[in-house]
Amino acid sequence: MKRNCLFILVDCLRADKCWGKDKTAKTPNIELLSSRGTTFVQTIAAATDTITSVTSILTGLYPFAHGVRTHHGNKLGSGITTLTEILRQNGYHTYAEVAGPLMPQIGINKGFEHYHLRDKSDDISSPWYNRLLTKFKGNEFKEPYFILIHFWELHQPRFVAKEYDNSNYGKNKYERALSSLDASLGELWRYIDDNTIIILHADHGEKIAETMREEYIKLLANYLLTLTMKLGFKVDSRLQLLGHGFHVYDYLVRVPLIFVGEGIFPEGKQIVDQVRSVDLFPTIVEALGLKPDNIKQIHGRSLLPLISGEELPEVPAYCEASKGLLGGKARFGIRTVKYKYIFAPYASDIPDELYNLEKDPKENNNIVAQRPEMVRELRQKLQEIRKEDEVTVAKRKIKGLKALGKI
Repeated sequence: MKRNCLFILVDCLRADKCWGKDKTAKTPNIELLSSRGTTFVQTIAAATDTITSVTSILTGLYPFAHGVRTHHGNKLGSGITTLTEILRQNGYHTYAEVAGPLMPQIGINKGFEHYHLRDKSDDISSPWYNRLLTKFKGNEFKEPYFILIHFWELHQPRFVAKEYDNSNYGKNKYERALSSLDASLGELWRYIDDNTIIILHADHGEKIAETMREEYIKLLANYLLTLTMKLGFKVDSRLQLLGHGFHVYDYLVRVPLIFVGEGIFPEGKQIVDQVRSVDLFPTIVEALGLKPDNIKQIHGRSLLPLISGEELPEVPAYCEASKGLLGGKARFGIRTVKYKYIFAPYASDIPDELYNLEKDPKENNNIVAQRPEMVRELRQKLQEIRKEDEVTVAKRKIKGLKALGKI
């Protein structure tokens, strides 16, 4: 009997707000999920915006390979196979409930039988969520199913149910929104049976204010920065006080990852090895026992060997912030368990950054000048990865020129 798969994708969910000493949100249902399955505490997203990151999750490819980057009008190429296409080929019924910028025109709806882009007002307090719970309760989804549910409640403007909007559920609006969402996730868990694999993940993290007062001040400051840019003035994205997409610091790329599935994912297991969001594609395929026959080379690798206790050699995680790609402010990073190196290849005025994540997990002390040998080593690895980026961009330009009849 084929197993169902429920993929919960929470927009803007930071790993350090799901566990750790700095957490003030109340998340008993996420913690319950973690106790029932296997948790990865160092999972690195491929990008810090939704469109780019979700495309990487569904293709197992880094952004330079799939070509979909935020706000640039890119569309997923027909030659790229998605996870959902593999699932459909293997008899799965595929459903998506998404919000925000995940428009089907991007091409990430490939392989979905039902792809519903809902209005941003359709949150956990709306009739939309009640209808969704009713469908689960009434077993209305055809089995075996793969269901992707994209929750938008942590994204600005954040949604907090009235009963959770107080200091008992978080010291800031972000954590209160997480407490509020967690309660609604608990309602969903009630209708999921043991034949269903559950995955909890996030597309990227978020830069947040630590207190409610600070949030109001930073929201005003961000508004003034945005207005300044609209008036034509150049503003360095490092000045951004809230949000995502502008950098690749750990609060933006380190996201939660939990797998639950009896007989596959051990209960209560926590894995500290660094893994990547591009690893989900092959992990899901192997966990469901699928045999894809037309999948091409991808960047991700299955995590099942690691889950079963085997050792896997560390693979550096590539990440990018592509919102500034057209303006020359894009950041590219490479992360190991110990170090992260960041550079902006198209902006000579932006300094390189190097952080020792073991000694400086909040990335406050740039040691690029003290460790030139580590900079050279990581920059070489990053450039090896980015060679493929340059080739991909060149091929795309040639293809576009041919389509226009210019060559």
